[in-house]
Amino acid sequence: MRERYGLEDATTFHYMNQSDCTTISVNDAEEFQITEQALRDVGFSDDEQEGIMRVVAIVLHLGNVQFQHNTDDDESACFTPSSGKHLKRVSEMLGFDEERLSHLLSTRRIVTRSESITKSFTVDEAVQNRDTLTKLIYVSLFDHLVGRLNVSIG
Repeated sequence: MRERYGLEDATTFHYMNQSDCTTISVNDAEEFQITEQALRDVGFSDDEQEGIMRVVAIVLHLGNVQFQHNTDDDESACFTPSSGKHLKRVSEMLGFDEERLSHLLSTRRIVTRSESITKSFTVDEAVQNRDTLTKLIYVSLFDHLVGRLNVSIG
């Protein structure tokens, strides 16, 4: 699963390395098996568990999509060179066109009565946009899990 989703050490993911707590003294493989069994016990199929892990991987890879100032324009943002592999992973896991995903993460569309204007985000706006999308995905997963668990226990 780690290879399939391009998961590396936790310290390589932006959303995971923001504190000094990236190492804990547990057996990850053993804990993962316990988690999988617990999910089975409350009614999650193997396919559903795979979907959960895919969503978590999407969140992690989105967090590694980074932005820098475009050298052609001081105000607009562009992707850092290291973002390419993460954009590719996210688009593959979402079944979404990579160019379209890049466009959605880096621009906004302003519609007036007579025209539609596409404007690039600044670096700060692009980061905020990426984080908002990531939070939406994560919250949707969390809500789904809580709903399923409540049905299972109730």
